[in-house]
Amino acid sequence: MTPSARSASTPLPRWVRVGLCAPLLAAACRAPAVAPQAMPAAASSPPKARHRHTLQVDVALAEADRRLDVRMCFPTPPPRRLRARRARTVAALVHTSPALSRTTHPSTLVLPRTLPDGCVSYALDVDHLGGRRVQSPGAHGADDTFLLRSSDWLLRPDPLPGGAPSFTFRLAPGQTVSTPWDRARGPSPTVFRWLSYVVFGHADVRTLDVEGGVVEVALLGGPYRDGGAPVLTLVRDAALALAEVHGGLPRDHVQVTVFPVEGSRSVYFGKVVRGGGPGVHLLINPRAPYADMASSWTVFHELQHVGMPFVSDPWMSEGFASYYTELERTRRGHRSEVEGWRRLEAAFERGRRRGRGLTLQATSDHMHGLFAYQRVYWGGAALALLMDVELRRATEGRLGLDDAMRDLGPLLGRPSQISAAQILRRWDAWSGTTLFTDIARSHLHARSYPDVTAAYRWLGVRVRGDTVTLDDQAPGAAMRRAIMAPRTATPPRDPPRQARSGPVGAAR
Repeated sequence: MTPSARSASTPLPRWVRVGLCAPLLAAACRAPAVAPQAMPAAASSPPKARHRHTLQVDVALAEADRRLDVRMCFPTPPPRRLRARRARTVAALVHTSPALSRTTHPSTLVLPRTLPDGCVSYALDVDHLGGRRVQSPGAHGADDTFLLRSSDWLLRPDPLPGGAPSFTFRLAPGQTVSTPWDRARGPSPTVFRWLSYVVFGHADVRTLDVEGGVVEVALLGGPYRDGGAPVLTLVRDAALALAEVHGGLPRDHVQVTVFPVEGSRSVYFGKVVRGGGPGVHLLINPRAPYADMASSWTVFHELQHVGMPFVSDPWMSEGFASYYTELERTRRGHRSEVEGWRRLEAAFERGRRRGRGLTLQATSDHMHGLFAYQRVYWGGAALALLMDVELRRATEGRLGLDDAMRDLGPLLGRPSQISAAQILRRWDAWSGTTLFTDIARSHLHARSYPDVTAAYRWLGVRVRGDTVTLDDQAPGAAMRRAIMAPRTATPPRDPPRQARSGPVGAAR
């Protein structure tokens, strides 16, 4: 989620303002650039393998009576109960199988020990689910497209059956569906645990092929300027930026849902969701031109989250996404190198000014309560720069932070959170150094903002007030240019050598 979204001057609908306070999520990246060494077991446990017998979910939308029909078929034995995550789901129930019985707790439905055909069904009144309804520009009638949280219509089996569930969507002529997961493969088990959105109805769903993966874009409402071309161009550009960092799109399938918001701005808000697969939810002015959209970093930032695991420490999850958002907007040609460094330094300055008198780790741990987004986002981005610079110094420019990000590929789709400390230890093992934990240890427990002065001096980034100039005679000038330049070749796969000197980012 972008911190700039919180300072919007244009009033937003109440449901949007509430959504701005939701926790932030992140995702993972692709294959490693160098062969990783052993990782602590707690951080490398893969998702459970898909069992031969898994939960089967059939879903159909009946538009005439605005009803969503769901049928669940279970392996033997079935779960003991089904639970609704939200009260509105219970209120929306208009039909349940006779096999389902209510308990004293309104959100729980009890199943018998055996089911004759192994299945139960229920139906929900879509109007009571609390999702967003929009009118498509076609002739299907008003409010014919629904954007629903999966947790609003999907009852959660308790306990969950082993393996990943499979879904079948039965669509009437003209209907479409958009999900965060590849529908041929089905979702991961996280569909029952984490937030995701599913679109039903008559949305304009487009498919973008991007560097070995697919980005599915659901354009809700409309009409969109030039048939949605500016939005699609922006999403493709941001997805290519993500693919550049990771050597290809880090997920096979990414969903992007675009909800229209009128106003004076182009991009109002974005967040990444991870339930069942990676998705990005955006609030965009459908009539904004591409030039206005490209000036906002929201879409770039949210797509960068898809390239990270679900990291529990915001200083890393948000900080590293923010760092690459600034780099990639320069790498993709949206501005010059000197302007890229000026923008990055301006962001660091916002982080310096927004301290709370706490350490970066403590501020990160309480970011939402403190409303300390600028300090955490850009403090974490400063650590990303220090690690990037020191890794390049340690390897004489052969490797950079991009390669460390690619090493996180095995964590793709991990069904639980991972700490920043686990990732740092993984990177230390991968690199054969301790530079990642050393730099983090030097700054996370200090009350001051991470000092990038020594790194700037070595790179040749000169800052005087609001003016930034570049010194091409500095010892690290070539690496400075490489940081802001597109990756033109696959780096060598051998691990980096130990740094010849202490890290430039270590606190003095």
